[in-house]
Formats: sequence, structure tokens, C-alpha cells
Amino acid sequence: MGATSSTILSFDECIDQIYKESQEKIKESDVLSFIFFNKLLDFDYIQKRMPFDRLHILRDEKPENLKFVIRKAIEILNEAVQMGENDVKVKSDGITNAILILTRLMPILLEKPEWDKFFWTSQNDTSNTLYAETMLSAISELLFLQCYTVEKLANINPYETTKRKVESFELIWANGIGFANPVTQYAVFDNRRAILLRLLLVCFSRDLYCKAQVFVAREDVNMWITYFVSKENKNILPLFTSLINVISSYDPLDKFPYGYLVVDDCRGPLVSVCIHMLNLLLDFDDIKGSLKLKLNDTNQQNTNVSESSNLFVTYASRLHNNEDFMYIVHGIARLMRVKNASTYLPVSILTLDNNQELLILLWKFITINKRFMYHLLGSQYLLNILVSILHILQLYPINQEMIGLTHICSFILLILSGERNFGVRLNKMFISRITFDIPTFTGNYADLMIIVIHKLITHGIAALKPLFGSFLTILLNISPYIKRICVESSVKLLHLIECFSTSWFLFENDTNYTLVTTLLEIINNIIQYQFDGNAVLMYTIIKKRYIFQNLNSIDSDIHFTYPLKTEEFDIPNTPAVAAKFEKNFKPANFDKSEFENKLKKHDEKIEEELKDVEILNSDTDNDGEIDDDSSVTKQKIEISQIEIQNSSNIIVNSKESESNIDAFSNLNITNVEEMEMRVKFKKVFKLETILRLLQVLVPQVESICKNKNFTEEKEVIEFLKRGTLVGLLPVPHPIVMRIFAYYNYLCPKSQHDVIEILIQGLKRLEYRGYDSAGLAVDDKDNETLLYKSKGNVETLEKYVYGNLRLLLGKPFDFNLKFNAEKYVMDNSVQYDVHLGIAHTRWATHGPPNYVNSHPHYSDKNMEFLVVHNGMLTNYLEIKKFLKKRGYQFESETDTEIIAVLCKYIYELHKDVGIEFLTIIKSVVMLLSGAGALVFKSKHYPNECIAT
Repeated sequence: MGATSSTILSFDECIDQIYKESQEKIKESDVLSFIFFNKLLDFDYIQKRMPFDRLHILRDEKPENLKFVIRKAIEILNEAVQMGENDVKVKSDGITNAILILTRLMPILLEKPEWDKFFWTSQNDTSNTLYAETMLSAISELLFLQCYTVEKLANINPYETTKRKVESFELIWANGIGFANPVTQYAVFDNRRAILLRLLLVCFSRDLYCKAQVFVAREDVNMWITYFVSKENKNILPLFTSLINVISSYDPLDKFPYGYLVVDDCRGPLVSVCIHMLNLLLDFDDIKGSLKLKLNDTNQQNTNVSESSNLFVTYASRLHNNEDFMYIVHGIARLMRVKNASTYLPVSILTLDNNQELLILLWKFITINKRFMYHLLGSQYLLNILVSILHILQLYPINQEMIGLTHICSFILLILSGERNFGVRLNKMFISRITFDIPTFTGNYADLMIIVIHKLITHGIAALKPLFGSFLTILLNISPYIKRICVESSVKLLHLIECFSTSWFLFENDTNYTLVTTLLEIINNIIQYQFDGNAVLMYTIIKKRYIFQNLNSIDSDIHFTYPLKTEEFDIPNTPAVAAKFEKNFKPANFDKSEFENKLKKHDEKIEEELKDVEILNSDTDNDGEIDDDSSVTKQKIEISQIEIQNSSNIIVNSKESESNIDAFSNLNITNVEEMEMRVKFKKVFKLETILRLLQVLVPQVESICKNKNFTEEKEVIEFLKRGTLVGLLPVPHPIVMRIFAYYNYLCPKSQHDVIEILIQGLKRLEYRGYDSAGLAVDDKDNETLLYKSKGNVETLEKYVYGNLRLLLGKPFDFNLKFNAEKYVMDNSVQYDVHLGIAHTRWATHGPPNYVNSHPHYSDKNMEFLVVHNGMLTNYLEIKKFLKKRGYQFESETDTEIIAVLCKYIYELHKDVGIEFLTIIKSVVMLLSGAGALVFKSKHYPNECIAT
């Protein structure tokens, strides 16, 4: 006890000398040697003896003393790398103390950007060695230093004193990828590895220690991590494999119950820090280094333009063995299942609270290595990971601090759902010991996903509203492959449509209607592609058909609906209820001619009111009177004939239903804007397939219920199972998978960033056509940078990174010899608004060449640009019309007239300040045909519009 008190006192005295004495006295007293080598310290002890408030004083008042301590610690680490094994054993405590003290001191130094000069500037003229590089190199070597972090190799001379390079995979921390032989686990080695990795994490997290204003103002990259992930670090490959193997081999379940209370688990803390480290290394993107690699190697024929200067990312992208993929997937699945695994003994199994980090790691592997994602989709552990993700999601309403984790889960599900194999795998029956806070059901994994997503949406949590579109897109992607949906999930789907189709929600903002559109497309996919196995869903649609009839009549102010309640589903076997059930399927008698006359009078009244409506681009006074002095002319709006649904298609249960008016009728049509929204909703809601299904099945169900006295739901469902709609439904639409692409539009980006996103997107769409491709992005001075080429996307990619630039003002000189040195893409410019459009295609009009490639532009100044997927039927008439007015064309495509037509309308109305959206609406109304369009214009630099 006395020795311990004396040691603590001596340590405190040494620390006080550093705070108070000069650097010369500290050198003379050899205080630092006592601090580092007297005894082994632990980090908690150092934290108590070196609080941050005193360290801030030391940094600000005695910076030279602090620099002296840092230099001494780095010197100890650097000398340790040169030692033989025997010396390492003797001085291991001093090495560990130096690491711990650096870990404590680095945060207060990283808070001040001026300290970067100390670490990253040469301190004398005779040597170019930088303290930061010396420290990072020493840490890299210490991670694989024999007798310190790895076991001594039998074939190495223990008295060797020269510097050793790690060239053998026998130094990897755990067996697995790259090394199959068993590796002995030592607690002391795991502890030392963990503290070294924590020191690296502190150094790499430089940007976390500065204020937001300072971070935004910084133009330099994080040199700490840039150096460590570069080829200057000779130990990247063994470190990469060691991190993966430690994570993937760890199995807390491989312990006896409550064993962690008896024996300390030293591997668990190492696994946790390994997950953090690997995430950080894989997430880092050295933009400037990557650009330098790509743009300096354009003369090489086989240059891989997507190669990263981050070697950890490079190695992750090169993994290809199925055994390696299975090892990683199994490890992640095992760690994610631990927290959710059921056990008869409470708290009997050690768990890691790293679900968020594990999901990020899974996300990084999926996005970096496509082969990994394809293996995951076919892996036996896919559904285990899915269950863990859904379990995390359904916990969000209980713990709303998990919003970040919820976003990660949705991103992973979104990118996985974009692959067909994922949807097919969901048809397996759901069997799991994990407890979900959802209604009990018997179904497959798709049912589980639907019910969990329904729970998230209907809990009414505002923070989740931005994710509603992602949740429904996930269901949309898997919907063509769901062979059978249970009763509970069928009701949930219809309930979502009913909730989102209420008038207050649809008219709340301009984008809410897209949720209804997505849900309707989900139903359409199931009807078109999986009708045979989904009789339960068809029955649910029939019972709740009033939802779709109301949507079909949304552009009218009169709506009749079924009085069925949403929760009414089970039909007991009683005569009274059976009679009610039969009545619900039987149309009530009503005067058809009177009903039609009522509709006709109502519609005539609406049209009479709308014909007198004018949009006046003029100033008004406070009373709403029009200023006669205004020079702006009046523009009348032509109201097109609104198609009213034939009343014979509207089924009314009884006269009482006339009082059951849908919520849409509560909004009186008193202005053109609201009427336009209703007409827009009617056009975008794809109800043809559902209405055809109701038209065919409702009479059949009514008849069978009446003739055979069906009183049970299961009898009706069995009848629907035997039915078919082959040849009765509209032509099936193609299956479209919505892919996920993450792009942070809030941060300034370079031209390279925008182009890279566009090219990667084109590669995903290349199966749609690859005889020509092109892209257009913003350039300086509100100009546009345009690249087009004949051939596939790879040809365009080489063209772009070869620095060939289309000369602004001379877009028609296609035989121009480009000067690669003069016209180089400027990657140093950062854009606050970074818009770009791109296209790859099969030629439908004109041969595949430069002229006919998209994007097409309106004139030599490229005032309007457009890409188009589809075909126009009236382009020749519009082209003839525009030629008469002096507009020129160069291509043989139907798309070019769209860009020229934009310019024509713009020039007609530019004096009154026409909006970009108004131009596009006018153009689309004049076009006949099908397809999708994306527009950008130099006159509207902050806007990009897609149809």
C-alpha cells in the first residue's frame, strides 16, 4: 500500500512539473522517463491525473512543454519498432504508457487547427520527417510487432535488432480471410491492439474536435487518415484482414451461461473498436487523391477510373471468394442476432451493443463490392439479417433516439430490394424465436416486412415522415415477387391506402399523392404478376372497394361510398351477419336516370364557373381590384373537358350511402388550382387494373354468395383461389426496380463528384441501351459542360476522364480537334448547386452517333437541355412548326424538338418572367407519345425538372 501511495504521489509531482517548470528543467530531471517507464498505467488513472481543464491550460500557457511530451512519446513508439523481441518484452509497459498518454493529449491538440503545423511540418532543415508520419508509421508497425501485439514466430531470431517488415500473413490477428491456421488468443495482445486502434481513432477524428464554422472553412483534407490509407502504409493488407477476421470470428454465444461474469471477455472490446475502425477506414473518401489518380493516368489504356486511392476500399472491392463472403456475412449475422436471441436465462449471454456500427459495416460492403451483395442475396443468413433489421425498426416508436439507426436500416433494405433475388427469398415462411411488438400472424418474411412498415408509418411520428417514401418503395420493389400475402398484411396494405387517400393528407402538400401512387402500384404488381396465390388480398380489395371507387372519382365533387368499416373483416356464421354480408355485395336499387341527371347538372355548373376564370398577371390593391394601369396582359386558361365516370360503374349499397360522402367532397371546387390538383391525381392514380379486377370479381362474388349461401370468409377466398383473370386484365406493365443512390446535395461538390454519380447511375441503367451515352453538368459562369459519345457507358467514361471538353459556343463542330491540355475539366471548383443529367439509349430515330446522342440542346448556347426515354408520335409536326419560325435542328431524333420547343416558349414569355415549371408543363401538354423526360436550363440554374 505504501509503495502504491508513493508511486501516485511521484506521478502527480511529475505532472505538476510539466505544468509549472520550464522545458530545460524537465529535461534535466528526466521526469518523462519516470512517467513512461516507472509502472504500467491504465487510461482511467491517466484521465483522473490529467483532466482536460488542466491540459487546456498547459496547451495555451506552456505549449513547448506539451510539444516536448508529444515528441518523447513518439520517440518511444518509434524506438520500439526498432527493438528486438527481448527489449520489447522489457519495455512493453513504457510503450503502452506512451500510447495511452498520446490518446489523452491528442484531442486537445486537434481542437486547434494551428497544431496541424506541428505535426505536418518538418521541424528542422536536415530532415523532412514529420511527427505525424512518424507516429502513424510506428503505430502501424506496433500493430504487428512480435511479442507486443502478435505471438513470436518460431523461425525468427529473438535477438534480431533490425527493423522488420510485416510480410507474412502469420502475423494476422485471427484466422479467416488470408490465413486459415488457428491463431492463439492472448488477452494482453488484445488489450494492446485495442489501445493502439483507439489512438488511431482519435487521430483520424480530427474534424470532430473543431466547431462547425471551422470545419466548413477548412479546405484541406484530413491528412491523418489520408496518409494511413495510402501506399505509404506497408501494413494495410494485414490490418484489413485482421480487422475483418477479428469481427467475423467473434462469437459471444460460444460461452456457457453467465460465463462472462466469471472470466473477463478481452476479445469483446477489441471487436467493438475493430468495427469502428473498419467503418471509418472504408467510409473515408480522399477526393483530391482520387482525382489525382484518375486524371494523371489518362494516358494509360487500362486505367480503372473508379479505382480509389483509399487502399482499404480497394482491397474491400477486390474480395471475390465465396468462402470469404460467407465468412463475413456469417460473422455480421451472428453479432446482430446476439442482442435479439431469446434465452431461458435472463442476461445469461454476453452481448455487444454495436448494431448501428454493424449495419454501417454491412452497408459499406454492399456499396463497395457488388459481388458481396449478390452473395448476400443468395446466402442462408440473409433472412437472419433481415429479421434483425426489422426488429430494430419496430423498436423505433419505443426509443425515438434511434432515428439514425432507422435511416441506415431503410437504406440497406432499399438497396437490397432493388434486386430480384431479395424479393424471391421473402416468400419463405417466417419462423423465428425473436419477439416482435406486432400482431401475431402466420405468413412469410414479406408479411413481416409489410406489418413492421405499417407500424412505423401509422404511429404518427413526424421524424419518420421523410422515410415514408423509402418504406413504400421497398414494398414496391418486392411486390412483383410476393406469391402469397396473409390476412393481416393484406389489411395493413389497404389501410395505408385508405389513410393516405384522405383529402386532408393529399392536399397537405404537393408530394403526398406520390405515396398513394406507390401503394396503388404495389397492388397492381401483385394483381398482374401474383394473382393466383393472393386470394386473400383480392378478397380484401373487394371488401374495401369503396377506397378505389373514391379515388377514381376524385375529380368530381359527388362521391358515393360503401358504409363498410375498416375494421370489419371477420364474418361469423350467423344468418343475420350472412344476410348483411350478402347485401354488401349486392347493388341496391336506385333511379339510374335521376342519378345521371344529378351528375350532369353538377358538372355543367362546375364548367360554367370555370369558363369565366382568368389568370391576370397584374397588380391588385388591398380590396382585390385589378390595377387598370398594369401593362401585363391577361391570359385566359382553356379548360379541357373533364371526363366524368359513367354512373353505371358506380355501385351503391343503399340510399343511406348518399349521406356517406367521402372526405373529398368536403373540399368545394372554387378555384382552378384545386381542380388542377384533382385532375392531376386522377391521371397519376393507376386504377385501371384494380377497377377491372373489381368489375370482373364483384359480380361473381355477389352471385356465389347469393346462390350458394356462403357465410364464411374462407368460402369466398376458396372460390377466389379457383378463379383466374387471364386475358381480362390490362396488358401487364414492365417491372421497374427503384434503386438507391445516396448523394448529399447540401454540400458543395466538384464537377468530378457530379459526373461520378451520373456515370455510376448510367452503368446501372446500361441494360436499357448502350449504343450511345452522354451527360451534362454545371460549369463556371452559369455555362454547361457537355459530354457525348457513341458506344457504351465505358466509352463515355474514358472520354470524360480523358479531359476532352466540348467547346462552349461551338457545339456543332463535331470534327473539332480537342486540345486536352487547354480544355481540362476543372475539379477544383466547388458548386453549391450541382445539377447534372445523363442518358444511355438504344437509337429509335437516326443512327447511333454523336449528333443523335442525348442530352439534346436547344441551340449552340445550350440554353435548354433534355434527356428522353420513350418515343414521340407528333414530333414531325412540331419540328415543321418550329422550322417555319427560324429554329434549326441538327439531329434526326424526336427528342431534339423538345429542347427547341422549350426555348420557343421561353422566348415568347420571358418578358413576363415565366417559371421553368410552367415551360415544362406547356411543353408536355403539346407532346404526344410516351416516355420520361429530365430538363435543365442555364436560365434556371437552381432547378432540374423530371416528368
